[in-house]
Order: sequence, then structure tokens, then C-alpha cells
Amino acid sequence: MVMQHEILNNRKSGIAILTDSCCDLPEEILDRLQIHMIPLSIHFGETFYLDRYTIKPEQFYSLLANSESNSTSAQPSIRDFQNKYEYLCSHYSSVIAVNLSKALSGTFNSSLQAAKEISGRTGKRIDVIDSGTVTGGLGLIILRLAEAIENGATHEEILPEIRKWVKKTQIRVTVTTLKYIIRSGRVSAFKSFIARLLELKPVIVLNEEGRTVLSSKSFTEKASMKKVIRNIQKIIEKNKIWGYAITHAGNAPTAEWFATQMERVTGQKPAFVSAASPALGANAGPGVACVSFMLE
Repeated sequence: MVMQHEILNNRKSGIAILTDSCCDLPEEILDRLQIHMIPLSIHFGETFYLDRYTIKPEQFYSLLANSESNSTSAQPSIRDFQNKYEYLCSHYSSVIAVNLSKALSGTFNSSLQAAKEISGRTGKRIDVIDSGTVTGGLGLIILRLAEAIENGATHEEILPEIRKWVKKTQIRVTVTTLKYIIRSGRVSAFKSFIARLLELKPVIVLNEEGRTVLSSKSFTEKASMKKVIRNIQKIIEKNKIWGYAITHAGNAPTAEWFATQMERVTGQKPAFVSAASPALGANAGPGVACVSFMLE
């Protein structure tokens, strides 16, 4: 309701920004920058919730720990996106949508199909971009987009910049258990089988296609965490970093450690630290911690 009031009476720009609930930006940033979000849905057996709307991360991870039912996530429908785009086109001159990696979800394709239909009907420009990433990586792209609009960039000027930011965004994910990711089919079955057999703690990255792959494996979570920081430190020795974010699935201690270490190696505070979307937790499981960063 606060967002709707602000849009009607104090809209910041003629360009609407739309993302999905996997971007993991804190609510305060979403509201302050007037970023619109469409939720994925979370299912526990016959019960379903709207990600971040009718279930918050803390509630989700509590349910996950105590439920006998497996949790799953589902993309928003084309109709959900059509309704959102119709609303945005009635209040804005144009829309830029950036969604989670199309290699991980059908959310991007639903968004694109809906955008074409609503744009054709209203005559308003709607551009839909595949972020190639998720969680804090998607959040950083949206944050940089919002700041560019706030600084006066036009729709036409921003589009090529977003595509550059997508290529400059990387994530590193530490995982305490592979069983949820194996079940979701998000990584190679052979590699995940070996890691599970040896009870290793892997680091997962997204490749250029936006797919999850196992990057390295360690015997302990702490060893994997140290590998992440060493890897990022090597990257930023030759590349200036624009910003970074820390997200986690019910693993605040690891998130805090990452935040401290990243501030040490970058000299910057995190753009944000937040709980990961229940949609991410449904596929990756509890205990996941993620460092996302964008290069200049």
C-alpha cells in the first residue's frame, strides 16, 4: 500500500523497474527506489505461498526444517505478469524488467511473453532482460539499474549498460548439504553424486549460460568459505569492484563472516546483506551462503 501511494503521489521516474522475488534486495531498498517485484510461489505439499509476500524467509526455513513434505518453487504465470505489466503501463511511460536466469527458471520466458502482449496492446515500451544470475547477483543488477534511472539515464541509454552489468556479475555459493540441489536437478548428477559420496562441501558458481556448476570442493564449510574469498581476491586484484552483496539461507554466521572478509579485501561495505528468497531455499536448501559481486 505504501508503494502504491508513492507511485500515485511521488513517482521517482517515468521508467518502471520490475524484477522477481529471487533478487533478494531488502524491502527497504525496494521501497526507497520504487522497485516492483512479482513473486514466485512456494509449495509444501498441498499448501502454497507467495514468495516474500505470504511467507517470509524466516518462516520458510522454519517450515523447511520441520515439514515432512518436500518444498518446491514455481514460476509466476504469464497471466500474473500480464496483470503486473498492465498496472505498470497505466502509471509509467515504459518498463524495464530484469529476471532471474532463464537457465534456472521459466520466469524469464513468462515475463517476455506477457511483455510482448501488453506492449502490443498499450503501445508502451517493455524490455525484458535475462540477468543470467540469481539472489544477490540479480539484486546488484537491479540496484545499479535503479541508481542509473535516479541519476537521469534514459530507457535507451540504460539497456546496453544492463547487458554489460550482466556480464560483470558473478556469484559464489557455499553449500552445507547437496541433497536439495541434487533433488532439484540444478547441477550435474555425476558431479553431485561424487561430492555427496565423499561428504564434501562444494562451492557452486553460475557459468556464462546462467547454469549452476560445481566449482570446487572441500572437506569443511570453513575451507570452502576461505576458497571463495581467495578466488574473489584474485579477481579483484586485476578488476575494480563496483559492489557486492551477501545473502544466505538461514546461515547468518557464515553471512557475517563473508561480509567481514569482503570488506577487508575490497575496502567497501556490502551493498546489502539479506536472507535469501524462499524460492532459492526450496532448491538449494538451508545453510546456503552466497557472495555476489559486480565489477566496474
